[in-house]
Amino acid sequence: MLRLWTIVFLANIFGAWIFALLAAKTPALNTDILSQLVEIGGSALSATRAHVFGSGVVGGWLIALVAWIVTASHWTIGQLAVIYWRLST
Repeated sequence: MLRLWTIVFLANIFGAWIFALLAAKTPALNTDILSQLVEIGGSALSATRAHVFGSGVVGGWLIALVAWIVTASHWTIGQLAVIYWRLST
């Protein structure tokens, strides 16, 4: 399981790096949005490791919870209702 977590972690870091590279080096985002992203990134770097870890645990739990709820509803209409409810809250 540690090997799987390592692969997922490295793939997430690589994906975030590619997104940051594309956002910064292409005209996909205007300069106002790009400067705000840099500001958000700077404030994220000032957080403690415990805060980042806790946020990751809570975020992962929420994503898994939604996936479990969608999987638990057997009918397509139930899945759509759960997704709609989750996106509207």
